[in-house]
Amino acid sequence: LREETYKSNSKELKRTKQNIRTVSGKNAICLLFRILFCYPALTRKQKERKNIRYIFIRFSAWEYAGSDKLWAGLITTLCDTIQHEFGSLLLSAYRAIYRKKQDIINTDQDEEWRTKKFLWLPLWLPTIFLLLVSLVLLTFVLATDFPANYANKSVITAMEGIGAAGVGLSVAAVIRTVSLFAKNLFVTQRAEIEWMMNRTDLSAQLGFMSHVKEEVELITRFLQFMEIFERTKIRIVLLVTQLDMCPPKKVVEVLDAMNILLSNKDAPFISVLAVDPSIIVSCLESTTYFMGMEEKDRAENGYDILNRTIHLPFSLPEMSCDTKRDFLETIVQGKSLMKDGSSGKRAQEEEEQSQAASESQMLLSIRGENGGKQEHFKTEELANEALNCLLSNKLFKYITDNIIQMRRIANTVIITTRLVVKNLGKKVYEPETLAAWVILANHWPCRLSWILQCVEDERQRKETDAVFEEKPLWDIFEVSMEELYVIKKDIEKLLELDGDPDLFETFLKRDCAFKVKDVNNLMPCTVNLDRSLKRQIALLRSSNDIK
Repeated sequence: LREETYKSNSKELKRTKQNIRTVSGKNAICLLFRILFCYPALTRKQKERKNIRYIFIRFSAWEYAGSDKLWAGLITTLCDTIQHEFGSLLLSAYRAIYRKKQDIINTDQDEEWRTKKFLWLPLWLPTIFLLLVSLVLLTFVLATDFPANYANKSVITAMEGIGAAGVGLSVAAVIRTVSLFAKNLFVTQRAEIEWMMNRTDLSAQLGFMSHVKEEVELITRFLQFMEIFERTKIRIVLLVTQLDMCPPKKVVEVLDAMNILLSNKDAPFISVLAVDPSIIVSCLESTTYFMGMEEKDRAENGYDILNRTIHLPFSLPEMSCDTKRDFLETIVQGKSLMKDGSSGKRAQEEEEQSQAASESQMLLSIRGENGGKQEHFKTEELANEALNCLLSNKLFKYITDNIIQMRRIANTVIITTRLVVKNLGKKVYEPETLAAWVILANHWPCRLSWILQCVEDERQRKETDAVFEEKPLWDIFEVSMEELYVIKKDIEKLLELDGDPDLFETFLKRDCAFKVKDVNNLMPCTVNLDRSLKRQIALLRSSNDIK
């Protein structure tokens, strides 16, 4: 986006034969003069400009989730970025001069600036005249010594009064402007918004939203002012992420704040919201937006509200196999503990980020087990082989296109391999089998926990024999399918954790046919399966047996 924007800006500047003004040196003085004595005019040429300057603002909603007003964090982040981008002095001067709303003049002429008027005169002319007259009168009164025989006391008194009045008016105007400038310089928009947030009286709470709206409008007018001065278009891109990790009330507050920013059709804001729509809809439906509505109407209205808020929705397609393989290869190479010399530096950085080695060493140290360097080298070699098995055609199709899950699987494969070697030895399981077990526990935790509970209950009911130990796990699951269907509603939330059930059948039935005996060997080394799922399933199975 930035490269394309730079190319389009260069073409536009060549076409119009104009340069973008930067706020530095003479241009800064010129800009201050424009703020004091001119109004901007939106000309036809300005409307037709193609060069655009983007200012990106990243807002992580999760970082502000603990505040009382999460959406106010979005506004303060916006104010801080604008102040940092254009400077405190410039923004403070604009706020001091343009306190009240002043619409930008639309015109078809080429004149970009309109001089402020005072009695049909340019404002800068009476201002300079008043300052010069006041200075001359003050100098004359203080420095001139009239002789006693020529002195006319009444004339002198009148001149002193005129001089004092002129000086007083000039000084009062200067002091007022300087005081407003100093106030806006030291009391920033962020500080003012936070001060109003801390007030607890009802009148302050009622006026808070209106005040924030005024601040946003002021920023909008300032950006339009800078667009005309810089001879470009300015767009503020708000990147809102991790909103679906916040409580429902906070989610609705942020959506309200985005509506405030976008309510003005001339506002130069582009909001990019990266969320899971189903989570946002459930948050909307759980708030006062839909109090008193039926369940069916809530769902429909939830999506309607989201569609009205998001003007241009994009639903990302599934990752292609080539792209997924590239990502997985990058992750596997980064987690690999055996590197060649050419990629040693990058391997070290990736290793420090993953921290897989430290986690594994911590688990091993708890067990009180230590090995020699040679043994450690063989263990890491086996872990690398297990990592590379993730890229094989047999296992690759079962890995989802979620990058977070890919990283989680790669880290877990390293830890699981080390634990299996320490507990069982290197010759018990092949690297591909260890990688497949990690994928099974990661992608289908509920169904695997169900199988584990069925195996445990079967062992408790009767003594198992060698035939039962050789029984495939898919057979255990297939026999208990009817019982699982009976309590399906009770474990609906747990089943949502699982991936595709058809792939689960193919995985256990054809590609990775684990047996009951594998449960005894691999479960003590499994670190990516939540044991609480099995406890909930055990309670449900026991209550279902009683019924």
